[in-house]
Amino acid sequence: MKNAFDDELFHIYERFKKTKEVSVLTDYIRIGGLINKPWPVGLAENLADILDHAYPWTSRKQTQVDDTWIFYLYWRETEFKTGKVHHELSKSAIRSIEDWFAARGTQKNYETIRTRLREHYEFWREGLTAEQLRNMENSAGGGE
Repeated sequence: MKNAFDDELFHIYERFKKTKEVSVLTDYIRIGGLINKPWPVGLAENLADILDHAYPWTSRKQTQVDDTWIFYLYWRETEFKTGKVHHELSKSAIRSIEDWFAARGTQKNYETIRTRLREHYEFWREGLTAEQLRNMENSAGGGE
């Protein structure tokens, strides 16, 4: 059974959807308006989007950024340096990537890097356009 406080939440959410003013929601949150109350459909997604925009380096986004570096560095340490596509994962290339992340202060362990490569590298590599590959080759320079 809904009470007036529940109806107020639905009204506030409707107002937010129309105005896109985040303060409408944040003010309501601060007075305890979301505690143990059923949420209107879409409110959870909107709040998650707001948080993603407020904190752009959420773990999901950070994982995407880290994966891009892992894949690029692996490509540079294998295919770019040797001129050949490798079908088996290179332990030395993974160790180089591990060292690169450690030098940045964002350590990734060997197993994490190996898993990300095993699960996603081939798809990433196949998705590269000729132009992207040329840009990567130019960026890689001497592979240093």
